[in-house]
Amino acid sequence: MFTFISGDLLHADTDVIAHQVNCQGVMGAGLAKQIKDKYPQVYTAYHKACNTISDAVLLGKVQVITTNPYRIANLFGQRYYGRDKRYTDYDALATALIKLRDYMCKHGLKTLGLPCGLGCGLAGGNWKIVYEIIRDVFTPSDILVKIYQYN
Repeated sequence: MFTFISGDLLHADTDVIAHQVNCQGVMGAGLAKQIKDKYPQVYTAYHKACNTISDAVLLGKVQVITTNPYRIANLFGQRYYGRDKRYTDYDALATALIKLRDYMCKHGLKTLGLPCGLGCGLAGGNWKIVYEIIRDVFTPSDILVKIYQYN
């Protein structure tokens, strides 16, 4: 099930919130920076992973960090970062979302918050393609996906 919500993902009423990250250890802009500022433990775990695991291995992985009040999932859907081209790797993002879905099912987590335009802002992805990936990954599950459109 899918629903669009007008509001701030960082105030989501969900078990898990997820966002796309690069494999370089940088959360310097956009939603990633907001998460880094609000939940420094998420950045610490992410930065450590980027410094100890090669970017080729990280790409397509998911890292879930427990915070209060929910778990935050770093989706390694882009190897590098910048603003000059598409950095979102659709296959890697799909793989990370599948791993997140499986993690949520294994742990009995029923609601997921995603930003509208996941991987499409600074990372340059196409929302039509990304939304289709999200639908393909989560339609066969019982997870309610709430897509937050920030005003």
